[in-house]
Amino acid sequence: MVIKKFRLLIVLSFIFMGNLSAQNSIMKLGDILSNHGFENIRIKAEGSILYISYENRLYRFEANALNNATKLVDEVLQDYKEIYYIIVNRNIPLSVFKYDVNERRIVDFIFDVDEYWNKVKNIEPINSSNLKFDLVVKPDFKGEFGDYSNPVQAQFNLLPEINTTIFTGLNFSYETIVPLYNEFSVMEDSVRPGIISLSQFIRLPNSVFLLGSVGYFSNNRYGVDFEGKKYYTNGDYSLGLNFGYTGYAQLMFGKVFYSEPYLFTGNVSTEYRIPEYDLTLGITGGKFIYKDLSLRFDVNRQFGEIEIGFFAIYSEGGNYNGGFNFVIPLFPSKHLKPNFVRIKTSENYRWEYRVRGLIPGQRGRSYKTGNSINSLLEKTNPSFIKNYFKNYIN
Repeated sequence: MVIKKFRLLIVLSFIFMGNLSAQNSIMKLGDILSNHGFENIRIKAEGSILYISYENRLYRFEANALNNATKLVDEVLQDYKEIYYIIVNRNIPLSVFKYDVNERRIVDFIFDVDEYWNKVKNIEPINSSNLKFDLVVKPDFKGEFGDYSNPVQAQFNLLPEINTTIFTGLNFSYETIVPLYNEFSVMEDSVRPGIISLSQFIRLPNSVFLLGSVGYFSNNRYGVDFEGKKYYTNGDYSLGLNFGYTGYAQLMFGKVFYSEPYLFTGNVSTEYRIPEYDLTLGITGGKFIYKDLSLRFDVNRQFGEIEIGFFAIYSEGGNYNGGFNFVIPLFPSKHLKPNFVRIKTSENYRWEYRVRGLIPGQRGRSYKTGNSINSLLEKTNPSFIKNYFKNYIN
């Protein structure tokens, strides 16, 4: 009887020591990821499966962040067969990537995160991103071409922005416009507020996203804006809805000119992504800020961090317009580690040009709130990450 009890004690001791060793490894991994600069880290082990969620505000490009996260984990953990990496933004889960430890590569790319996020969402995050302030420096350019009396008009601005996440999904940003060179209206010669917004980002079950914003937006609009999107086919197809209620406001030379809110805008949209080519086709229709009813057609192609797009707009009365847009990455590819206060550049620069200016050029135009579901999700789309790893990561 004594021998049986002794054997049982030995077995329990081995189990306890094994669990303690695994827990120590997980704690060590949390410290390694946090010290490297990742935030909102949650880790949970279930048998031979490990779940890791993290937020990247260190690397400019999410694919590079994921690649570096897998390398850090590989260095300290070898006792698991599968690892699920859950990428979050503002502490909201976006996508999941299954990593095979034996093959040392990502083998599955998943947009429906519910099953995996439920494993870790109640764990207290390591290195929270809440109430850490970024001073973001962004360039801005405005140009018009083709006026015979003045064939080229240009404007260059610097847009310093203070940005912070207050708590899960809630973000505040304050942007200032500092003119450097201006050939447009003299009213744009003064230092003035840019976009000032408070926005709440939410993910609901079954790949439904909501984004609500209140504040001062682009195109001299202030008010409230709401956006919702439902995704299908592993994130490659979406249906969207957007509406806003705004008024006019502008600060010029120390004076504020404004109106009461009066304008309702709204549109519906759909997008389809062709995974093989990182090509997205989109249609948006509704009422825009100049009270026009318009349809907008978009074609966008991603080449890693670079994005190039073309669009066409058809408005009531037979009016039409078109143009192009692009997104290019800005230096550096890796920022300083997030801290209470950090100075950094914007991840990228976005610009859109319309062929027709003046009044025809305003049709089909929307204000910008400084946030959009697309901008929060596009670089973590599973098929996009899959293509990037296949083409660029050895």
